[in-house]
Amino acid sequence: MNKTLAEQVEVVVSYLLREFIQGDTSRRIVGRETLIHLREDAPSIWLLLEGCAEVRLVSGEVLRVAAPSVFGEISLLSSNPAIANVDALPESLVLAISRDRLATWRREAPQSFIELITMLAGVGLARSAGAFHDNYVGLIAHDNQKPALLALCDRFKAVLKGFPIVSTWNTGCLLTQRLGLPIARHVRTGLKGGDQQIGALVASGQVRGIVFLRDPMTSHSHQADVDALVRICEVFDVPIATSRTMAVLLLEGLGRCA
Repeated sequence: MNKTLAEQVEVVVSYLLREFIQGDTSRRIVGRETLIHLREDAPSIWLLLEGCAEVRLVSGEVLRVAAPSVFGEISLLSSNPAIANVDALPESLVLAISRDRLATWRREAPQSFIELITMLAGVGLARSAGAFHDNYVGLIAHDNQKPALLALCDRFKAVLKGFPIVSTWNTGCLLTQRLGLPIARHVRTGLKGGDQQIGALVASGQVRGIVFLRDPMTSHSHQADVDALVRICEVFDVPIATSRTMAVLLLEGLGRCA
């Protein structure tokens, strides 16, 4: 059975801690700290042992990734600058493994090193294709539908906390501010292509279902993007709820499957 991305990452972190890291010291992040800078060489692989990190992609998407996790694998494997900015959030526990230490390990234990690179390649390929979590639930609402979405998410908060949430920027910020609902992946606003970014996640098989409370009485400048998102969900057979009644049914179903 194929491992989920989260399972692959956990195996990598466990492997490094078991086979390689001896005598290294982890450290606690006091304030937000940048571990990897976008478009710069990453001199180390970073292990996130506790807490969360914020990942900012060149696409404008902002992701929240929880421990255990690993960062810097794409730069290591490709010898190219980093494709994302990675910040460790306060109270996180991190550990850095320098490229020099990895090179020493390659000379001393080549077979173990090859096994690690094989595992890192699986994670790196998935992330290069945009995958950072498994089974997103999408939450989107037009402005005059945001109060209805807030009420719905408050009712199903326990269900939603069992899934990584992807949301357009303004909607996601509102859900966090009002309900404390953690958003795993913020995409751009709908006007700036956020609906298309979620559609790309649907097409790559990363979305479990979407609640999109649309305003049917108002025309929108990005209506073509809205229609395209609904269509891509139909093409890939991903449930999308565009009314409150449909959303209740969808979230009840996700609750039974969680």
